[in-house]
Amino acid sequence: MLVAKDGEIIAHKLKAFIKKRSRKHKVAIVRIKGKEVGRFNIRRGSGELDHNYIARQIYISMREAEEIAGCTKNLPDYEASLKNSGHYPS
Repeated sequence: MLVAKDGEIIAHKLKAFIKKRSRKHKVAIVRIKGKEVGRFNIRRGSGELDHNYIARQIYISMREAEEIAGCTKNLPDYEASLKNSGHYPS
C-alpha cells in the first residue's frame, strides 16, 4: 500500500513539480520532455491515508510504483515503462 510519504518519494524521484492546492493537499505534476504525462494528489490527514491511486494516474503498475518508492527503480526506469505502454510523449 502506498501512503503520503511514498507519494512524496515518487514525486521527488520523478522530478515532479509540486503545486500546493491547500494546507491538506499537494499536486505532483510529472513531465517528460516538457510534456505532462501524469499528475497525482498527495493528501495529508490524520493517520496514513491510502495513496494507491498514484500508480494509475502516472500510467504504471502498482508494483512499479512501490519499486520507485522503495528505491529500486528511478526516472530512467519510469521512462522505459512509459515507452513500453505507449504513454511516452513524442
